[in-house]
Amino acid sequence: MSRPASPPLEKLVTLFTHARRGAFAIALYDRLAVRRDITTALRERLAQPVYEVVLSEQERNPIDLIRALQPKPGEVVCLYDLERAFPQALGYLDLQREVLVEMDIALLCWVTAFGHRMLAQQAPNFYAFRTTVFDFTTAESQPPTASLFIGRRRELKKLTALLPAGGLVLLTGQGGIGKTMLAQQALQQTRAHCSGGTAWVNCATRPPLDDILLTAAVALIGDVMQQCRPDERQQRLAEALRERPCLLVLDNFETIAEDSAVLRWLQTIAAPSTALLVSRQRVPSLRVPTLRLSTLSTNDAVRLFTQRARDAGWEGTDAKSLPRLCTLVGNLPLAIALLAPRAAELPLPVLEEALQQHSAALTNDHSLTLAEDHQRIASCFLVSFDLLSEGARVLLTRLSILPDGLDERFVASFTAITEWHQPLAECRRYALLVLEQQRYRFHSLLHPIALAQLGDTLPAWQQRFVAFFCQLVRDNRDINDRAQRAVLDAEWRNALAAAETAEALQDWDTVGTLSAWLGDFLRLRGRWVEREHLNQRALAASRLAGDRQTEAGRLNNLGVVYWHQGRWADAEATYQQSLALCRELGDRHGEGQTLNNLGIVYQEQRRWADAAAVYQQSLALRRELGDRHGEGQTLANLALLRQALGDKTAALWLAREALQIFEATEDAAEQERVRQFVAAWEPPAP
Repeated sequence: MSRPASPPLEKLVTLFTHARRGAFAIALYDRLAVRRDITTALRERLAQPVYEVVLSEQERNPIDLIRALQPKPGEVVCLYDLERAFPQALGYLDLQREVLVEMDIALLCWVTAFGHRMLAQQAPNFYAFRTTVFDFTTAESQPPTASLFIGRRRELKKLTALLPAGGLVLLTGQGGIGKTMLAQQALQQTRAHCSGGTAWVNCATRPPLDDILLTAAVALIGDVMQQCRPDERQQRLAEALRERPCLLVLDNFETIAEDSAVLRWLQTIAAPSTALLVSRQRVPSLRVPTLRLSTLSTNDAVRLFTQRARDAGWEGTDAKSLPRLCTLVGNLPLAIALLAPRAAELPLPVLEEALQQHSAALTNDHSLTLAEDHQRIASCFLVSFDLLSEGARVLLTRLSILPDGLDERFVASFTAITEWHQPLAECRRYALLVLEQQRYRFHSLLHPIALAQLGDTLPAWQQRFVAFFCQLVRDNRDINDRAQRAVLDAEWRNALAAAETAEALQDWDTVGTLSAWLGDFLRLRGRWVEREHLNQRALAASRLAGDRQTEAGRLNNLGVVYWHQGRWADAEATYQQSLALCRELGDRHGEGQTLNNLGIVYQEQRRWADAAAVYQQSLALRRELGDRHGEGQTLANLALLRQALGDKTAALWLAREALQIFEATEDAAEQERVRQFVAAWEPPAP
């Protein structure tokens, strides 16, 4: 059956019909079936003969093979499998271009994206003589994900039997062996049992306990958990886990397997709920039911390769070599997912040769310390990466600088590539990227390999990474705006990583800027650990820059973090440092604010006399400076202190005075705060 008409095919037929002689065309393809269908269509629609010339490891001279056909002027020759004859075939085409010109034939050179790139680079004389390029690629199609789960039925049965018992379950196995896919299948099969809900936490970014608790609480209870204090959130989550069966999956657990706080919390999880820990290694400190995945059998690996390759358009050519190829990649599902789709484009012996070349190069590169299985995965990644189109290669490497992937809304602005849909679809087709909801991510094993492809451009992209997320936070720092808050919800991990990169680049201004603009968001979301780390980076930056004025302010900010965490001793010590600096520098406004904050810490510790003393110092300073807003804050805090001491009359008088100031300064938020506790203290009307 002939191939349905398409714009590239129509143009190709027109070219060979009306410009029969001396037409050198290049055809891009990503499926062998496409070559066959287009060639069949050309034979049906052209009056002149259409020949096929196939190159191989033994037949590398395309000129001699074409001569042997003795084509007449105007007849069409399709040149296949150029990649199998690299690099010699490129030399013949480049140096003997004039011989082809003298033949006066119509030559259609079929190449993959990789072959096209190599043709342009290593056969420039031949490439310059091309008539045009026809694109017959089909990379927008995606394989069905269900087809990737093959085998593992026995392991799935064991895992789904362990989960309903509750408590902790550990799933281990080497990287790329299929743990995540098995965990996903188990989650689907046990979902009906988990009436309390399911939560999935990707630990690849090394989240602290507070972050894990927040993610789990939001998934199991709802968005309202974002507004709770960390201690309240942990309590509510514990209640949810006790009341109904819930399933919590911690993927890539090996990154936090030595976090003592996380390990202590995990010990509290018991029936009816379950926590499934998916880890590349055992966790010696946990004595829990464990399922260890072994490598796929060769038969299952061949089935997986076959299904994955057929989904991409492979027709079964050279299938007898599949067991050897699967053994070469260690029967690893991730390696197979990377390599199998390429079988639709190149013969399996070509893929095997390319794989062996990359494997040898990685073995000889003593700067790398990859384990054997990771080296196999890296080799498969590099084979597929080499075969990408230039646009997909560029896009993939630019995204690799991001530790937390990227929301599709920002792909164009970050990468500076406006036409990004097709390249990203190509990367997804070959399992180089995954799309989770609207976010493009790397598999944790592939990310460092992709990052290495930036090479000498790494410093420039580090700087772009820092500048982009600094601007993103600047443009979306209004946490009261829902749309801006949604942007920060999506990208805060990248923004924190940008602060870390800025610190490494000694870009102290950016570290401080990110701390100032991202701090309110982290406070709103209850991410105190992340805010503490960010404030500590900003404090270190001000000290390294020798900016003592800024250092005092950042000490104050860090004290606020400790205060909200209930770390009173740390908060007091930090405020005392800030206070000493303010006094040394003559910063009276800063001194007034710090004294006010120090009073709050003393009050929380029930050090009433100390609190009253510093509040009075703060109040005097703020009145002296004419700082009406600050005066109102301190008066309100003094009111709370008097109320705590049982002096409601003084408390009401101070609160009303503070309220008058906030009404005069039109501070609605502070007005509401003061009105609430005034209403609570006032006696009921008769």
